[in-house]
Amino acid sequence: MSESEPRAGREARTDSEESQTDKLNWDAVGVVASSRYRGLALVALNDSPATPSDIAETADEDIAHVSRAIQELKEHGLVELLVDEDRQKGRYYGVTADGAAVAARSTPPTRMRGWSR
Repeated sequence: MSESEPRAGREARTDSEESQTDKLNWDAVGVVASSRYRGLALVALNDSPATPSDIAETADEDIAHVSRAIQELKEHGLVELLVDEDRQKGRYYGVTADGAAVAARSTPPTRMRGWSR
């Protein structure tokens, strides 16, 4: 089979698509896919920076689950705290470049009420 022929059982991809797939952190994709709360938080933060309570309220989920999910995403380098670490209230988070790449490959959890894609 030549380089330009499609692989068996797969559509041919452009060099750009292959490059993007190769650069994607598949461990991070798995981390997000294995928890609906992490998926919910990442998709929400990819839309715009928010606090855990904003996400929990919009998605009608428990704040403890959302806060834990955001901390796990932060540990994996997918989200970052946008305000001073010492701040107790109004802790806004946003996605990192890696987080945005993973969010682009993710589908929102079906129970998300406040977001639609």
